[in-house]
Amino acid sequence: MKKRGKYGQGRVYQPKYKAADGTEKVVQKWYVQYYDKAGIQRREPTEATTEKEARTILNSGFVEERRKEGVSDATIRNSGALLRQMFKIAASPEFKLLNPSQVPAFAMPKAPKSKQDFATKEEFDKLLKFLDTKFHPYATFLFYQATRKTEAANITWKEINLADAMYYPDSEKNKTGDDTPRPLANEVVKILKTVP
Repeated sequence: MKKRGKYGQGRVYQPKYKAADGTEKVVQKWYVQYYDKAGIQRREPTEATTEKEARTILNSGFVEERRKEGVSDATIRNSGALLRQMFKIAASPEFKLLNPSQVPAFAMPKAPKSKQDFATKEEFDKLLKFLDTKFHPYATFLFYQATRKTEAANITWKEINLADAMYYPDSEKNKTGDDTPRPLANEVVKILKTVP
């Protein structure tokens, strides 16, 4: 049975490796290693440039707390980058609200891998042959406009201007609250003209 570590225990370190010439090298990035509440050991790279910064990150628990809230690593990374930028601005010569040494080092999870689960135009055309024609406008809108499924399903005609080939999203219907007008792809305009 795998031994579980005590929650809260951890360390900071710079991994070592052997170079091609046989000499031992040290990775420039600082890593944090800790045990989560399930007793599972975690290792993560940080953006820290010093041991002190790395220890601040280890003790902050920023990433683990957000994960417990159900927040994705991508969102945590973006939030951390935003917080870091805010502190840097506060410590800049222009504002001088903080001493640069007071800027905390926020934990930053690794960037998630880019999604590879997308369909090519050729694959999409094949898919349409197997779909009932009543679903073609919906599927075509999703493919060319890259909107979320729920947003596409709730679009009404007042949000579409076929003459100008424009889509005016309702900010209350989409996840991002975005109401920026977007051009419609030619294929979308063509198929929407077939919808009563």
